[in-house]
Amino acid sequence: MNAYLRLFLSPRGMIGRRTYWHGVIVIVFINCVLILGSSAFATASPQPVTRICLAGFPTLWLSICVTAKRLRGVGASPWLQAPIRVAVAAGLIGEALGVSTAATGNEGLMFALMFGLGLFGLIADLVLLLWLGVLTPAQPAASMHEVFE
Repeated sequence: MNAYLRLFLSPRGMIGRRTYWHGVIVIVFINCVLILGSSAFATASPQPVTRICLAGFPTLWLSICVTAKRLRGVGASPWLQAPIRVAVAAGLIGEALGVSTAATGNEGLMFALMFGLGLFGLIADLVLLLWLGVLTPAQPAASMHEVFE
């Protein structure tokens, strides 16, 4: 399997800081393309924010794989990111549903909870990004896992 496909599609192995930043940059670029593409070409949804929120789901697995590899590289469990990813997914769903229910006037407590959970997930994701990309050693720790680089 190609090295980049393995980086983005398989959560196995571990990576160093440079490869982690390459993965993050590619994921951000893909998100930008999906957001711009969904805003420019999709007319099925009445709200552009709904399309933008739903555009984040295709890159969620890519982000899980890259982060799992880097967490393993610093000697942490890849499951450390699970609550953060669940919060981000709930926030994306909550924002998409909240915008569509706001258009019909059915705002509720569930939207507020999911939006708050998503905001927590976004902040926690940024903290995790800085920790893995800046504050940890550059090279992966020695382990019995398969090394990506």
